[in-house]
Amino acid sequence: MDFANISLGGVALAPVIVAIIELLKRTGIVKDDWAAWVNAGLSVAAYFAVWYVGQYPESFSVASVIINALVVFLTGAGVYHVAVKKTLYKKR
Repeated sequence: MDFANISLGGVALAPVIVAIIELLKRTGIVKDDWAAWVNAGLSVAAYFAVWYVGQYPESFSVASVIINALVVFLTGAGVYHVAVKKTLYKKR
């Protein structure tokens, strides 16, 4: 829990926020015009999560599992997207 780097469980939250926004945009849940507001909301939520875990260390293990699962999911989705884009939509 580091306020200077905004990390939780050794995971930097800024790239996670960017990946979440990209996922929301690609699925059509968030329009480009609203992406900045979603970023602001997620950033505030990240600060709150880091503060909360700092105040209640017993919640660290749960927060760490959630963040790590989210990173694995977003990484897998990104790799899948790139693989599909490179193989199925490849110009011949």
